[in-house]
Amino acid sequence: MGKVAILTLSILLVITGLLCFAPAEDTNGNVLIAYRGERCTLTARLLQNGTYGDPVVGEQVEFYEEPRDVLLGTGLTNSQGYATLEWDVSLDHPLGPTLVNATYRGNETLFLAPTCQWLELSIFARTRLNISVPETHLAPNDLLSISAQLENQGGEALEGELLEVRHGNSTIASTTTNTSGSANLLVHVNTSWLHLGENELTIFHPTNLDTYTSQAEQSVLVIMNKVATSIGYDSNLSVPVSLGDILNFSIGLNSKDGSLNEETLRMHLDGNFYCDIQADSTGTFGLLLRIDEQFTLGQHRLSIRYEGSNRYSSSEETIIFGIFSEVIVSIDHHGLPAIESTVALKIDVQDQFGRAVPDLVLEIDDRTANLQMSLDCNISSSDSTIEFPIHPPKGPHEIHVNLAGNAYLLNETVNYTLHCWSSPYFSEPQYNIEGYAFPGQEIIVQTTLQDYSGPLPGLSIDLLLDGVSARTTKTDETGNLSFSLSSPLQEGVHNLTLVSSREASSYFVESAVSYRFMVTRQVPVRLSLVERNIVPQLKLIDITLEAWGLNGSRHKGLVMQYDWLNTIQIAHCNQIGVFQVQLPLPSVPGLYYLKTRLLPTPSTRGLNESFVLRISETQILAAQGVGIPIFTVSIASSSILAAIPFLRRKYLVG
Repeated sequence: MGKVAILTLSILLVITGLLCFAPAEDTNGNVLIAYRGERCTLTARLLQNGTYGDPVVGEQVEFYEEPRDVLLGTGLTNSQGYATLEWDVSLDHPLGPTLVNATYRGNETLFLAPTCQWLELSIFARTRLNISVPETHLAPNDLLSISAQLENQGGEALEGELLEVRHGNSTIASTTTNTSGSANLLVHVNTSWLHLGENELTIFHPTNLDTYTSQAEQSVLVIMNKVATSIGYDSNLSVPVSLGDILNFSIGLNSKDGSLNEETLRMHLDGNFYCDIQADSTGTFGLLLRIDEQFTLGQHRLSIRYEGSNRYSSSEETIIFGIFSEVIVSIDHHGLPAIESTVALKIDVQDQFGRAVPDLVLEIDDRTANLQMSLDCNISSSDSTIEFPIHPPKGPHEIHVNLAGNAYLLNETVNYTLHCWSSPYFSEPQYNIEGYAFPGQEIIVQTTLQDYSGPLPGLSIDLLLDGVSARTTKTDETGNLSFSLSSPLQEGVHNLTLVSSREASSYFVESAVSYRFMVTRQVPVRLSLVERNIVPQLKLIDITLEAWGLNGSRHKGLVMQYDWLNTIQIAHCNQIGVFQVQLPLPSVPGLYYLKTRLLPTPSTRGLNESFVLRISETQILAAQGVGIPIFTVSIASSSILAAIPFLRRKYLVG
């Protein structure tokens, strides 16, 4: 049996007798329903003296279905006065309203009068709903097809019954069953009542009070997702892509519905919006991408984006490609590339559009000098100046420049010929004069011409006197040069210049050295203390002074005044300009000054010079006969202090 319906009848038994019913199931207002094939519980209550009387216990109550005059059964009242009957409604019971009667026959013994009561109820048929949904995975704008079959519990088709499709509390669609109890519902799927993802729909048959059929429902889970899309393309994209190329892309937007030709594709280049494109008459999205100045060398990303629609999902395809370029390299240098110096190499590197190449590192290899160097010269502008060292040998050097650091260069090497020169120099020229010469005096010069490789034999040397060529000579087999010439007759300052001429075939640059001297008839003199001896026995100091003219000659006939211990005396030089002077030995140790003055002559200038002599206590004691009998102190040549001309200098002699 099916569901049990419970009906309650309340009976108040007084002398007049009162029987009343209360519904056990009421789902449609005041309509009491019992179902075919199900058990229905009928309940009646027997009370004494009206509705407020005491319950009557142990009395029999009879239950009848009046329209058919059928005794349904009997029941005894319990302690509460209730009598209950379980009525099994047959499957073939007529549908519709019927009357149920509860009768109490009375009990004279207990002085209980007979009574009865009626209750109207409706007999309904249970309905069964079967549904079929071919496709539950749908997309917006799809049609949801639902096939339904409605029948009663006896398997009989129900015609003309209402079927509804509900989502939540909303009715989306409705229809009625046909003669076979079937119905087809087509529901337009959209986001106005469904959301993306899982949605539960209910197919519902409401209770029909006219045909006495019960409600029935079935649920179905519908999953709504947008239709997936994909982007495909064909292009002339090749490796490498160079500046100035034009890339042609043929793009298709597809889904399970086929090609989507009415949509718009949005192009992004390196993350930035580039353009929107629509399909042409053939349904193809075309894009011509010019690799122009907006592109730099390196990797780029072209993103093809479909933003999606109400029905179709978004999609994206990213094309990664590298932009390459031939680079234009020009190399120049400033100044003369001389061995054992540096040259300023100016290297200009540009792409095909004349722009600087980023992240560029130059590796420079002097293959002639077998010098391999890696100079990390990060060039931020189009050109860079590099101080490049020049190493032997002289002559043309093959400079190999490798362009590194940027992987998007189509040419990575360049060669450059750098002509490197030797710079000869005159090593420590020696002159027989010290900046002064008599008119017409012979000047002797000795020097060596050499470069990084050593002395240079056989090179021509020009001698210029005051800028005018005086003579030409050559270095000997050891690179030495020795010559003499007469000084000008005109007094004044003159210049003597030695010039090693430029020899292009041998890669020698011009080099020169100048010597400035004064021609005069009265030259300065230098006075030097060359020797000092102490004679203890005589208590004397032997002093030797030497006078030299700065024109390199010794002079005779010079007169010198000297002041020693506040005594001024005169001395004359010998034939070679040497003065021999004896000075008394002081009695007290200390520092003493010998002041001298050379008197001018027609060929020499005067000179004042002072010398400092240190007299020790030991020397004083030796002169007084204490210690070594004979004590002589000599000043070695290594202690000679030369007096500088024109300046008063003090000489400390120990």
